[in-house]
Amino acid sequence: MTGEEVRQVCEAILPQHDIERLCAQLGGIERQRKLHLGMLVRAMIISAGTPGGAYQADVLRSYLEFEVPKVARSAFYRWFDEPLEHFMAALADRPLTYARAQQVDLSGILGGGKDWSIVDSTTVRGRDALRAEFPGTGKYAALKVHKVLSVGCGAPVRYHLSPAREHDG
Repeated sequence: MTGEEVRQVCEAILPQHDIERLCAQLGGIERQRKLHLGMLVRAMIISAGTPGGAYQADVLRSYLEFEVPKVARSAFYRWFDEPLEHFMAALADRPLTYARAQQVDLSGILGGGKDWSIVDSTTVRGRDALRAEFPGTGKYAALKVHKVLSVGCGAPVRYHLSPAREHDG
């Protein structure tokens, strides 16, 4: 995808006015200063596909590439709080619904089927405070993100989380 195509998909899935409306409902921003929530959400989405996507520093770098007011790293890290967690959970189904609605393309050797699925998982290490809920294989917290990707849509269509200690099967 080109940068313009990525922008169009982001705006189709998460229009700025919907982000602002949902944020107001969930109390995500008490005072609007330097935080541009739409750009933060987009930076988190873009950073998720990079090798360091689980790191807030990478999200900060992506965020600052947009035309937004500069912010100190410490102030940026404070944005990752419980209201942002609730906000992102409320947004989670929108991209999946969008992906499922896309025309399935199974031309060529993949033709003849309704769709093909790829199942994959990624383990993410978490804060030690989460160890009871999400035990890792060692003395740390970790969760496993299980994804089902549609070959025909070229996108994830389902996911769920589990403790990393659980087997994929």
